[in-house]
Amino acid sequence: MVNVLKISQINYYIKSMLESDKNLIQVYVYGEVSNLTKHRTGHIYLSLKDEKSVLKAIIFNGIHKLKFDLQEGMNIIARGRISVYEPSGQYQIIIEDIQPDGVGSMAIAFEQLKQKLKDEGLFDENHKKTIPYMPKTIGVITSPTGAVIQDIRNVLSRRFPLTKVLLYGVLVQGEGAPSELIKAVQYFDKAKNVDVIIICRGGGSTEDLSPFNDENLARVIYNADIPIISAVGHETDFTICDFVADLRVPTPSAAAEIVVPNRYDILEEISNMDIISHTKDYIVNYQYEINDLLKRLLSAYENIIYKQKQELKMHEVMLETLNPENIINRGYSLLYKENNIITTIDDISVNDKVKVLLKNGEIECSVLDIKEGRK
Repeated sequence: MVNVLKISQINYYIKSMLESDKNLIQVYVYGEVSNLTKHRTGHIYLSLKDEKSVLKAIIFNGIHKLKFDLQEGMNIIARGRISVYEPSGQYQIIIEDIQPDGVGSMAIAFEQLKQKLKDEGLFDENHKKTIPYMPKTIGVITSPTGAVIQDIRNVLSRRFPLTKVLLYGVLVQGEGAPSELIKAVQYFDKAKNVDVIIICRGGGSTEDLSPFNDENLARVIYNADIPIISAVGHETDFTICDFVADLRVPTPSAAAEIVVPNRYDILEEISNMDIISHTKDYIVNYQYEINDLLKRLLSAYENIIYKQKQELKMHEVMLETLNPENIINRGYSLLYKENNIITTIDDISVNDKVKVLLKNGEIECSVLDIKEGRK
């Protein structure tokens, strides 16, 4: 009798065969990423292909946290196991670890985060704050046991011993370092007990410096009110912290050199104050002459204004004297013909209608006779 199998039975059998094969329990596969899909559940679906074939793949959420942003077209080396998705009978590789081909994942992650923060404006020069010239108190964020803090104190003591140092001791490498660095920056920025912050550590490997590439740390530094100097690693080392800080210097000792002035330079400036004092005397003398000229100019201006006011008053008196209403008020009258003042007998004729304007009213009259001359 022929044994008729269900599809699900065949798929289950093939799945069992593949997952029990020692050669397929752990395999390393090289290929190009295609059909990349990041599901809302956190799973990542993709295909790996070479010039001849394609292999389906999946990265389950929570199994492996990528240190870089997986992108379409990227060549990778994946470690995982071969399995079968029973509902469709599709065999696939379940990826448990993944690395970019040729360049380390940390380097890829660094470049991707750097570009992301740059595009957001976190590296913009117009956002960077000015480092104070002569800070009274400097906050230093670094390891409390390393040589870095002692180097900084030695340089500050030599250059400007009046400056006070407040140390916030932190881990500068390892898994817990980013959170401690963030807390240190937030402490100084909230307490406002320092004028400038130096966040620093000595040299190390890319892995050692990775806490200073933390995205959350970069955002805390960007949002801080107090100026921050980044001095991480050696001169050739660069971290995200360097790009977002207000000033990047190559080493912690260089940060101490830059953050305060040299006391000997200040003493030399003080010794040159005599020259400045003489210059000040010249300036004062010229200031007296300028003040005298200003007083004379003001006096002349006031005299001109006074004369103009006097002339104005004189004209006002004359106009007041000639005002017809004032003449009437003194007992005189005005004679009008058709609203025109009559000043001579030539302006009127017998039987003309005229108006006489008096102090308290007016009279309408008719001319009966005209006589020449005054009696």
